[in-house]
Amino acid sequence: MLPRTDLKNSLSIDFESWVHRDELKGAERRRLLDRDFTVKSAEEILALFDQHNVVTTFFIVAEIFDWHPEIIREIKRRGHEIGYHTHTHARLHTKEKLVEELHQSKRFIDEFGPKGFRATRIFLKREFLPILSDYGFTYDSSTYAPFGLRQQIEGVQEIPVSTYRLKGQSQLVFPRNLAYTLSVGELPVGSGFFLGILGSRVSHFIGRFNAAGEPAVMFVHPWQLYDSPARISPRSVAMIPYQINRFKAVDELLAQFKFTTMLDISNGR
Repeated sequence: MLPRTDLKNSLSIDFESWVHRDELKGAERRRLLDRDFTVKSAEEILALFDQHNVVTTFFIVAEIFDWHPEIIREIKRRGHEIGYHTHTHARLHTKEKLVEELHQSKRFIDEFGPKGFRATRIFLKREFLPILSDYGFTYDSSTYAPFGLRQQIEGVQEIPVSTYRLKGQSQLVFPRNLAYTLSVGELPVGSGFFLGILGSRVSHFIGRFNAAGEPAVMFVHPWQLYDSPARISPRSVAMIPYQINRFKAVDELLAQFKFTTMLDISNGR
């Protein structure tokens, strides 16, 4: 099967610092250790997407707006969609934690009015969706499943990160993170983890999705495209794929396929 040449995919950016990846504690410590990584990585990513004339969605960790508001405004000025990826990259185990993060991001939300949300580590409970709706979000992308299972839930359209089913039947369930998805026989090929493993060879799966008439929904992190100022040893073997620079792979994918924003995907464009 040949991919449809008119079908657009999504390769969004979970825009966070390497300090969020390594879960370093303390807001001021994170800002200092970032060493302007977020600004420099944004400049590189923006140049890459400009080169291919592609706009995408940046799911922003909003404390970066507190550090460098000008770079978030520049992302928007370049025509990219501004989404939300919590305030501090905290894991959302309770409703209270989600509301706390949203309150911390009031300036960011007031200025950009993001419509899209993605939870840290793709971990969100279904009962959190009405809170997102109350804050003006119209879509969420915080679970793994085939695109065809997307649905409207509690006023929010859930657009899962793409998986490739190896066996059994796929389901849209919450929470459904990377480890859970792998355990039930699906490859979460839209994740930054699999981009780290496969590089540009992930194009095989994009082609299969497009041939079936569906877009691929994927994401990548800045620290997979632009080397961080400090390379902390991975906490486990599972973190090793994230240590590989995939700038060239993303360059090749942007040249090979069509991409757009998650908002466009949610609106069927």
